[in-house]
Amino acid sequence: MCARSAGAELVRVADVGPANWLALDSFNAFAEGASETSLLRIAGNEALARALGDEASGWRCRDVMVSALASAGRLPEALGVAEDLMRHYKDTGQSASRLQILGQTITARFARGDFTAALDDLTDALVGYLKRFGPLTAKAFVGVSAIEHDISPFDPQNPVEGLDYGPKVVAEFWLNMGPSYWSSLDLNWTSAHDTYSGRVRTGYRVLEHVSLGAEARIDGNALDQDTRGGLFARYDWAGGEVSLAGGVSGRMLENASDMTDPYATLTWLTQY
Repeated sequence: MCARSAGAELVRVADVGPANWLALDSFNAFAEGASETSLLRIAGNEALARALGDEASGWRCRDVMVSALASAGRLPEALGVAEDLMRHYKDTGQSASRLQILGQTITARFARGDFTAALDDLTDALVGYLKRFGPLTAKAFVGVSAIEHDISPFDPQNPVEGLDYGPKVVAEFWLNMGPSYWSSLDLNWTSAHDTYSGRVRTGYRVLEHVSLGAEARIDGNALDQDTRGGLFARYDWAGGEVSLAGGVSGRMLENASDMTDPYATLTWLTQY
């Protein structure tokens, strides 16, 4: 599988079937410009691929059609085709292809000013991977994120003013240190306002499902940075966990004596 760029769009072209040349021709048609002739050529390639019994290449032609319609400014049609593609990729378990189309869908919604629908789509925008190495469990996620800051009065010089969106990566690690002790490390970053965070916890199981421990956290973006340190209590069960944490926060990396602001957080996580 490979990816090629045409203008500002990213189009996936894969060696997917005996009629793959039709998917490649669709990409070439898009690269020549999002004209009506190009759109008809892509649609014709999809129909021919399906007529030849190559459904995979037919879907890939439709994949290219999303980018072509968006480049032509026909955003409602692009969204309709993209939604059809996402249903297909979800039903067939093609997570990477679904994520790629989801990214285009979110971009198109933002371009139309349909921010509510775009943010709703973002709830489906992370796919992940889990691997266990003995007592260590590692998780990795990749997707897209959108963050909006409404600052009053408006400040055009503020680097985090307004809506920004972009790729997001998350890494989570859990280490069991014997029957009672454990540590966790959570890291995430997104290009949206260059936002990032990291949290480390070490806990002791006082009961089978109840842990007490200490935590340290850092949060930041293109404008500012905040650090936290405190204690937490955590209760977990098969379907999730709830934790209560509290301590002090401030700009410790600039001045350790600045850690004077109290904080408290309540977190509820549910697994499906």
